Amino acid sequence: MVSLAEEAPALRSFIDPNDPAFLAPGNHPALVRTMCQNTGQKIPDTDGAVIRCMLESLALEYRCVLEQLMSLTDQPVDVIHIVGGGARNHLLCQMTADACGREVVAGPVEATVLGNALVQLITLGDIADLAEARQIVSELDELQHFSPKESEAWEQAYGRYLSLKQKMMGAESHLN
Repeated sequence: MVSLAEEAPALRSFIDPNDPAFLAPGNHPALVRTMCQNTGQKIPDTDGAVIRCMLESLALEYRCVLEQLMSLTDQPVDVIHIVGGGARNHLLCQMTADACGREVVAGPVEATVLGNALVQLITLGDIADLAEARQIVSELDELQHFSPKESEAWEQAYGRYLSLKQKMMGAESHLN
């Protein structure tokens, strides 16, 4: 699926990945196409274009959330960490770096298991504290780093995404 998305044109159409319509099982590619049509965007015409639309929309939504968090906490965020299964999707990781304008560190994939083990080692006294546990994780070979690229194109896309979100807000359903 990632290969199909990589071949599709970039930054053409966006959806709101938090739309409740995506919660229920169903034909999500059809939902993506309908949402794009209902918002006057180019309708993704291939599986790769649908996947790319979904991934780019996720990355842009990550930026929305990041900006909200920084505003609420009045704290800068220099690096985004993606753990778990999402760390395996190199395209989404790169899109997140591009959309957010920040380095992304992806991994570990088994973050839950690793975190649990590290907490147990702290409890047993085999690791001194959380700082030492973080140091251990930072030295793992499986971590991948993604640096932002194509900032101008993503800045323009983010502006379009925010405009679309405003249009969609308040609408009970995007499928009418």
